[in-house]
Amino acid sequence: YNFFHDPATLTHALVLGAGTGTVAKEINKEYRGIVVDVVDIEPILFNLAHEYFMVPEVDSIREYVADGRQFLRINEQQYELIFGDMYSSLYSLPFQVMTKEYCELLYSRLTDGGVYVGNYISSLDTLPPSLLGSIVATFSEVFDSVYLFAMETPEYSGPQNIVLVATKGTHVPTLTKTALANADDRTIRSFVEYFVELEDVFPTLSPYDVFTDDLAPVEFHSMELLRKANL
Repeated sequence: YNFFHDPATLTHALVLGAGTGTVAKEINKEYRGIVVDVVDIEPILFNLAHEYFMVPEVDSIREYVADGRQFLRINEQQYELIFGDMYSSLYSLPFQVMTKEYCELLYSRLTDGGVYVGNYISSLDTLPPSLLGSIVATFSEVFDSVYLFAMETPEYSGPQNIVLVATKGTHVPTLTKTALANADDRTIRSFVEYFVELEDVFPTLSPYDVFTDDLAPVEFHSMELLRKANL
């Protein structure tokens, strides 16, 4: 977020998928005075986060036991930052949070200039069917800019954590390797080694399925990811 905007402009953040609570805790720590809404369908995760991962019980972190997509549909709060990490198992992505219609819902809940950050287990293998190719194609149908970071290395073609960054609005600064390298913030500069040159990996998105509510073969694409990796 700090690459695109002055950190002081962040007032509301949304975390979809509680996990261990680390993301919400770090956002709350980094950006003083903001409100972080955390949504997860599993209530026990909130208890575990407080008991074992030192997530504070404070007014600035608001917890909601709900389906992420339903929460977005009902809750009309606008957010400068939305973080998504929703898995039903290690490699299993719920299809309903992978579609174009879901992206449109995300987009509508972001403020102008807002940033979405999503964590996905995928690979930079571009041979169709490609889970990552379809994720990028789907988000690109809705968001104004889409970027990727390969959290192991961009040179590795096997499964790894891929962070997708998508922005709303055409006035948002363009994220490039050069811009990252020249950033004043040392933390921002450290992401240079993970930055994926999207045009080199996916020069065209036409070979890849755009997931929709009517047709979202996410499980098939996930199985192909595992098959190619011999997992």
